Amino acid sequence: MATKKSFMIFLLSFMIIVGVLGAVSAETTLTLTKPSAPNTYFSGTETITWTWDGTNPSSGWSINLYWGPSQSDTDTILSYIGGSARSWSGFDTTAYTDRSDYYIEIVNNNNPTSYHDMSDNAFTIDNKNPVVGEIIITPSYKDEDKGTTYISETSDISASVTDETSGIASCEYTLDGSNWVAGTVNGGNC
Repeated sequence: MATKKSFMIFLLSFMIIVGVLGAVSAETTLTLTKPSAPNTYFSGTETITWTWDGTNPSSGWSINLYWGPSQSDTDTILSYIGGSARSWSGFDTTAYTDRSDYYIEIVNNNNPTSYHDMSDNAFTIDNKNPVVGEIIITPSYKDEDKGTTYISETSDISASVTDETSGIASCEYTLDGSNWVAGTVNGGNC
C-alpha cells in the first residue's frame, strides 16, 4: 500500500510540475495586423489593428511610427489607448509627408521591451491627388465662332497623369456626366 501511495504522490507531483512548466512555456503573442500586407496605402484618417492573446495590459498600448533610412525617424502617434483595445481609428496621415517607407509599432505599455510588434512591410502614405496634365481628344472639331469643341462618336482621349508617391494604377473618364469608362494606363499616360 505504501508503494502505491508514494507512486500516486510522485505522479501527482509530476503532473503539477508539468502543469507549471507548461504554463510558463506558453508564449504570449502580440501581432500587428494592419498595416501588414505589402503595398498598403494610407490616406486621410486610417485604422491600425492588432491581436493579443495575453492579459490586457493595465497600462494600455502605445503606437509608434518609424520612417527613413533604417527607420531612424520616429514619432509616438498615440501614447495611450486602453488595454482591451485591439484597434485605433484615429491615425491622421495628413500630419506626415507622403512617402513609402513607414512602419507602425504597437507596444504593450506594461512590458514594452518584451511585448511590441512592428509591421513586417513598409507602407505608403499618399494624400496628394494625381496631377492631370493636358487632355487630348482626337479627332476633335473646334467651332471658333461658338468657342466650343466637338468630338465625333469615336474619338481617342488621352492625358498625361502623374502621382509622385504611388504612381498611377488606373484611370477613368466621363463625358458630359455620362457613365465612367475605364481607360488604360501606359507609361504615365491615361
